[in-house]
Amino acid sequence: MSESAYTPLDEQFAQEREAGRRDAEAAAAARRKRVVPRERPAARGDASVTREVFNPSRTFAVSPSKSQARKMVLVSIFLLGVIAVYREKQGQAGSLYKRLWGIGVIGVVLSIAADFVPTIAGPFAVLIVLGSITSGGDKAIQNVLASVSTKIPSKQ
Repeated sequence: MSESAYTPLDEQFAQEREAGRRDAEAAAAARRKRVVPRERPAARGDASVTREVFNPSRTFAVSPSKSQARKMVLVSIFLLGVIAVYREKQGQAGSLYKRLWGIGVIGVVLSIAADFVPTIAGPFAVLIVLGSITSGGDKAIQNVLASVSTKIPSKQ
């Protein structure tokens, strides 16, 4: 009766303990790699989730959807109207009605463009607002360049 007390049940416990250790090691490795869950397109009707390693050096392109482009156009047109009214109050030359009519035309064109090419129309609307805000910005750049060029000693 001095046989080994090793039973099949002990072997099963050892296998489960080994599987638990492997799972813990895999979880620790996943945390070290910064694994981020990402949904995979349902190809065969399954809703499984794949994992993608997070890479902080990877660049992301900004590509607005139709609804985002529409919002960008709407906010941009509103801001252009506010800028036009502000400039009229400051007494700058030009008719307020002509400015508002031009803003309306730009708004209609950009709204139509936002439906067909949202990746272009939304950012272009923001560019128009930035250009309107920095009106006279080219003169400021010329003044800075002129002041820098006068400080450079000429060789004679």
